[in-house]
Amino acid sequence: MAASFFQPPGRTKKGQALRLAIARRNGAAANPSRPDPGRSSFLAVSSSQSLKAAHDEGREVRGPAPASPDRGKTFTAEAFDVDISGRFALCPAGQRSTNCSRLEEAKTGKVNYRFEWNDTLCGVCPKRPECVGPTQSHRTLVVGEHHGFLQTRRREMQTEAFQKEMHRRNGIEGTQSELVRAFGLRHARYRGRAKVRLQNYLIGAACNLRRLARRLAWLAAQAIHAHTVPPATPLT
Repeated sequence: MAASFFQPPGRTKKGQALRLAIARRNGAAANPSRPDPGRSSFLAVSSSQSLKAAHDEGREVRGPAPASPDRGKTFTAEAFDVDISGRFALCPAGQRSTNCSRLEEAKTGKVNYRFEWNDTLCGVCPKRPECVGPTQSHRTLVVGEHHGFLQTRRREMQTEAFQKEMHRRNGIEGTQSELVRAFGLRHARYRGRAKVRLQNYLIGAACNLRRLARRLAWLAAQAIHAHTVPPATPLT
């Protein structure tokens, strides 16, 4: 579920992009024009393209982003500070990339950027064993054209505020899983939007009644346990 939000006057896309670029350069985990969390979607982020699409459509996806592919002993993309607009990246050792190439696939039109650090920088770097593979002479990094959105979300995931916000998402995911697995929420028995909506209402009511029954049974068990177990004798 994704809900739109009101965009106040003066917050143009150009201003949003500028604030996001400044936040990236300063290493801040910020999200421009963030709407009310109650009107945001808690879906998991599948890619940087999904974050970009949500941003362009005036909505926000607040779920976690996927981790970078594991390269074994080498640093993943999360360890690099990438600035697509500036066409440069900083490696974990703080060295600026020496070359940036724009790569566009002919069939799909997908755009990636490849950043490289030359042999001179990588050859004397103390972090070389952790960064450069055994068959490589220097480090290269390939990211998508909207990697900035993904990078900001991954950094935000490390903050305590984001982790607390995900507690709410965990509760929603648990309820969604119960409705789908135990009550068949994804399978409509009848045709027509009105009938499907009524089915979903009845599924929700049945789920609530089942939870209420479990709660009452738990309270009854606690009451019986309290009357049957003698109180503990204080130590003298």
